Amino acid sequence: MNKKTNSLKRNKMDMPGYLVNLIDHAFQIRRNEALSQFGVTSSQSRVIRCLWGNDGLYQSDIAKELEVKAPSLTRLVEQLEKKGFIERNSCSEDARAKRVYLTDEGRDIRVRSVESIHYLEDLLFTGFDQDEKSETIVYLTRMLFNIKGGEHND
Repeated sequence: MNKKTNSLKRNKMDMPGYLVNLIDHAFQIRRNEALSQFGVTSSQSRVIRCLWGNDGLYQSDIAKELEVKAPSLTRLVEQLEKKGFIERNSCSEDARAKRVYLTDEGRDIRVRSVESIHYLEDLLFTGFDQDEKSETIVYLTRMLFNIKGGEHND
């Protein structure tokens, strides 16, 4: 059997990319379930979370931070605005540029939604001791660095 045929017979459960994808998919399902009680999706919560420490960001800066394309972010921002979690204001220097701000309601879901996400994070590490947890985070961070071609994700 040649190398190509051998590689096709690899057990997918031995493939880190496949496992990471499965974990992410399962995590996103659970995350959406947890966040639905607050009226937001996982994707929408990322926008809100981005603004918690940087209220008043330009939409373009949020798109860069979240690594999403502008049209995708625009849809998320419009949905969040309709739900009353954020508001957009035109910039005085450039009317085309929009700054995004959390409303009181957007700030209010912070503590409750963070608690539900922390629960899921803890669930991921059930049965791990602190050293295993720390090592896993180091390994995952290195994997992220590798797959992004050496880009730092600060």
